[in-house]
Amino acid sequence: MTDPLDSNIVSLTLAWIIAILFSVPALTFVLHPLEVAFEREPGNPRWLAWFWAYYVICLVVVSPLRYLMLQLLMAVCYMVQSFSAVLHALLAATYFCFVMGALYFIGIGLPSAVVLQVLKKDTTARRVASFVLTPLLFAVGYALYFAVVPLAAWTIHWLPARDVLRSANGPAAAFYQVVVEPDIPRIGPRLQIQAGRTATDRLRAHVAQTYLSALERTKQHFTDSFRYKGQADEIASNEEQGSIDTIPAADLKKIIAAHKASLRAAQQVDCDLLNTYLADLGTMFRDRYIPGLVDVIKGMEDADTAAAMRGEAALEQWRAWYNEHREAILGAL
Repeated sequence: MTDPLDSNIVSLTLAWIIAILFSVPALTFVLHPLEVAFEREPGNPRWLAWFWAYYVICLVVVSPLRYLMLQLLMAVCYMVQSFSAVLHALLAATYFCFVMGALYFIGIGLPSAVVLQVLKKDTTARRVASFVLTPLLFAVGYALYFAVVPLAAWTIHWLPARDVLRSANGPAAAFYQVVVEPDIPRIGPRLQIQAGRTATDRLRAHVAQTYLSALERTKQHFTDSFRYKGQADEIASNEEQGSIDTIPAADLKKIIAAHKASLRAAQQVDCDLLNTYLADLGTMFRDRYIPGLVDVIKGMEDADTAAAMRGEAALEQWRAWYNEHREAILGAL
C-alpha cells in the first residue's frame, strides 16, 4: 500500500543531506557559549565558565530550543519536497526568517538578554540571581513561545498541505523521535504526543494539527481517504474474480489494509465543516461513505456477505451523489 504522504527517493535523499549539513551549525550554535567560557580569557572569574555550562544545560533542557530546531529542520526539508515547494519557499523566505527570528527572540533571545543584563556586574547577589533566573526565564520563554506558535503557523496556511506534511518525513521524524518527543509533556503549555504507530505518523499528526488550517486538514484527510480507497479498488480490479473467496490471501490482506487506511482518514474529516462549504457534502460523507467503508471491511474480515453488500450499496450511493455534484465539490474545496 502506497502512502500518499511519502516523499520520493530524491526528495528524501536531499532531505537527509540537508539535515546532516544543518546539524553542524546547529551544534556549533548550542556549544558556542561553552567554547567561549572555557577559553579562560584574562579577567574572567573562574565561576563564569561553570555558569555558561549551566546556561547551556538550561538552554537545551528548559528552553524551546529543541522544538525550534525541529521547526527549522522541517522548513529546510520542505524545500525539497517538490518543484512547487521550491517556488513557495523562495516566496516565503523573507517573512519566514522574520517569523523564526521573532520566535527565537521570544523563547530564547529575550531570556538570555535578561540573564546577560544581570551578569553585567560581578557581585555575589547577581551570581545567585543569574543561577536562579536562568531556568525560570527559559521556562517563561517556553510558555510564551508556544503561546505565539499558532500565530506563526497561521502565516503558512497558504502553503500546499501535502508538502507541509511531507516535510515531517525522514530526518525530521528521526529528530522528533530522538530529541523532541522525550520532552513531551513537561513545563509550560504541553505539547501532545499524537496517535500513530511510527514517529513519522505522530509528527505528521502534530504538523497537521498545528500548522494546517481546519479546512486544509479536512481536505487532506478527505483526499487521502479517496486515495487509499482507490488503491484498494485497483488491487481488487486486478483479480479475475470479484468475490472474496477467489482473491488470494495476500491481496485480500492488502485490500483490507487499504480500506482501513481509508477509513482512518475519513474519520478525521470534519463533516460539519464540509457542510459549510457545500450543503450535504459532509452529511453524505458521514452517512454513506464512512458507514460503507465500515461494512465493506466487516464483510471482508468476517466473510459477512450481508455486510459487504450493505457497504457496497452505501458506497454506490455516495459515488452517485459525488458524481452528480463533482463540479460543485471541486469548486468548493
